Amino acid sequence: MDTDFHAFRKTETCIVTDGESIIDIRGTDREMGLLIANVPTALTWPDDDGTISNYLALSGVTRTDVSKNLRVIREVANFGVQRSLSLCEQVRPLLKLFSPGSYVLEFIYECRVMSHDDDWETEECLQKVGWSYPYSMCTDDEYDLLPTQTKDRLDEKRIIHFRKEVERGRRPVVFALGISGSPYAFIVDGHHKLHGYDYRASNDDRIILPSILLIFRVDPQPLTLTDGYRFLSQVKDSTYGEHYQDYKKRVATKYVR
Repeated sequence: MDTDFHAFRKTETCIVTDGESIIDIRGTDREMGLLIANVPTALTWPDDDGTISNYLALSGVTRTDVSKNLRVIREVANFGVQRSLSLCEQVRPLLKLFSPGSYVLEFIYECRVMSHDDDWETEECLQKVGWSYPYSMCTDDEYDLLPTQTKDRLDEKRIIHFRKEVERGRRPVVFALGISGSPYAFIVDGHHKLHGYDYRASNDDRIILPSILLIFRVDPQPLTLTDGYRFLSQVKDSTYGEHYQDYKKRVATKYVR
């Protein structure tokens, strides 16, 4: 491998014409809603009240509900990016799961990641809205990785499996989906992989930075207030629906109920 491959980044624009719409993201560069198998999975929108914080709501959908649809992602995760080949073609099986549209793919071979996930230890956060970002990507372009699972739902055996893969020199890929122009991206597949990398090692010599594929939708459908309520239907505290309604009123002259 080239010595400069560790700094390798590759970006391409891909047009999906035959997408199956199993994975879809809607909204804008400020608010985003993730659907898997047409099931609302995660929603984020800005506080817009004098802070830089964002709300993050997880629906509580279990991964077993959609695991059969994500299986192809786990197969693609071991493809091993080749510099001489089109990135779009290498991940074509993955892109087929997405809704038809235009996407920008950005592959980062080694991505420095900071973790701030202390608030996401337990499943309790699936029933409330969070304020922090568990993972922050410190690259030339900074993105926040938003989880769709909490740590108590992770399988320690899977983490150990990926840790051994990394130690053998393999590069399991974390997949994240966002909207073009947004600094946020939902982790669609890769929570176990992130924990399998030693990116938080105390000894810098042991740090192994994860490989991440960011996929940004260029032409997403908008989110209406009704769509937002659908995402928030599993959140027990009804005040968050009020917060979301206030946000929609602030940013739009009209919206569909």
